[in-house]
Amino acid sequence: SSILDNEEVLLPELRGLFIYLFTMGELIDCYLNSHITHQERIEMAMTAYFFLHLWKYHIEILSASYSSFVSISKNFLATQTFNIMISLVKSLILLIKIHRDYYENIPLLPWKHGTESCKHIFEVARQFRSDFTFLEILQIVPKISQYFRSIQSEYLLFRKEKKICEGKYNILIINHVDLNILLFY
Repeated sequence: SSILDNEEVLLPELRGLFIYLFTMGELIDCYLNSHITHQERIEMAMTAYFFLHLWKYHIEILSASYSSFVSISKNFLATQTFNIMISLVKSLILLIKIHRDYYENIPLLPWKHGTESCKHIFEVARQFRSDFTFLEILQIVPKISQYFRSIQSEYLLFRKEKKICEGKYNILIINHVDLNILLFY
């Protein structure tokens, strides 16, 4: 809000874009941020939920009054995009509720519920063999498992090579995460 109040920083015609990008960024961040509580995640997700519904309602009201100038198809998100964003919100909240009810002694790590780890596994597999078949990936799996165990070891130091992207080690290592806050629902 301090950025929105400072007229010199943000042009008035970009306020709507800023609010949209900030709100959708919060929606993505509530899945990927490993340093916030589940209550904060739900608040961030619900903010996006209400923002999207209020924006859609606003466009529908304008469309009813000024149908020749404003329409849902031209002045709002595609229906599929809207549905995906709403589904993200509902999915996160249901994930937290189900985890609370059935796995209360295990911390929920929502940033692990995605495809990032799969991408990382295939990235490591391509270091062993750049183009592989299904049989070859099955043969490489034990090497990949050993590679991940080695990375998590405190006693081994690794020299980063050009093929390994910066920051990829954090995907599988949770030493920097406060698991106690993730056990509180």
